[in-house]
Amino acid sequence: MQIKNLRKIIVSLSFALVLLCVGVFGKGNTAHAEERLLPKLNVNSQELVKGEQFQLRVYNTTAKQKIVYKSSNDAIVSIKDTGMMTAVSIGTATVKVEVKEGWKTVNVLTCKVTVGPPALFVILIDSKLTMSLDVYNTYFLDRIVLPMTSTEKVTFFSEHPEIVSVSPTGWLTAHEVGDATVYAFIKNGNYSSCKVTVVDHLDEEEPIDFATFVSNLTKNE
Repeated sequence: MQIKNLRKIIVSLSFALVLLCVGVFGKGNTAHAEERLLPKLNVNSQELVKGEQFQLRVYNTTAKQKIVYKSSNDAIVSIKDTGMMTAVSIGTATVKVEVKEGWKTVNVLTCKVTVGPPALFVILIDSKLTMSLDVYNTYFLDRIVLPMTSTEKVTFFSEHPEIVSVSPTGWLTAHEVGDATVYAFIKNGNYSSCKVTVVDHLDEEEPIDFATFVSNLTKNE
């Protein structure tokens, strides 16, 4: 009789433990799900060149919710009801995005926008040198964009990406032995270039002569 009661107690405790775990982890998963579903912008800050446009997007909204966009300074950045921003003049402005359900505002998001002039010149600091990189090594291309207040992005290009590739932000990666020229462009056609030579120093090392190595060890003993 005592054994039966003990079994009932064990079964009851196990069931209670399972319910407790389900409750705890279930609440945790619900909290994470709610956190993932909070409205958010595709960018929280953005640099634009005067006259340039950019599409601001809001994610994780429902069909019942309405999005209202407003610029802190329409003379610098204007924005349409669709979220399309236009850089009007040089300066800084903040775009406020309200997520509404009926008359109630359920969330407010902001995006800081900096508008600058277009670039006139781009200069790679290593443009007058022939750079040397070991295979598999990386290197960041420092550049100067004039005027210094320009917000224009530089476009990079490698004539032989199989030898040296370049990322959109200017990181070089050496892949195989050879020569390649890397270019930095801006929209007005001005550019700067740098010749990169990729070498493999491992191939230049002399092979070990084991007979000589053993002989030298014997002499030293």
